[in-house]
Amino acid sequence: MKTIRRGFLVAIVSVAVWPLAARPGEVNHRFLQVDGIRMHIAEQGQGPLVVLVHGFPELWYSWRHVLPALAAAGYHPVAPDMRGYGQTEALRDRLSVWRSWRAPKWRSE
Repeated sequence: MKTIRRGFLVAIVSVAVWPLAARPGEVNHRFLQVDGIRMHIAEQGQGPLVVLVHGFPELWYSWRHVLPALAAAGYHPVAPDMRGYGQTEALRDRLSVWRSWRAPKWRSE
């Protein structure tokens, strides 16, 4: 009896969310200059910002079904490609990575 109920609930949730995720053509792509690199983002909608971060080895494309659903719910979802993934540039060498994350130098006089 419990298995039937769980399966039934999953079916209802899937049917309820599917129409919201059926408009992938409205996703806007643009590039931002961030910390010396060119970063690609995919965004949709207007409202409170929601940042969707992908894991290894994925891209913004992992969120392609979530973007329209959040936009339809009144949010502004943004899915960036992380450094070195997709269309976002990677830093050129390890020294650049170290320089971008290091603390400022303090001079003693």
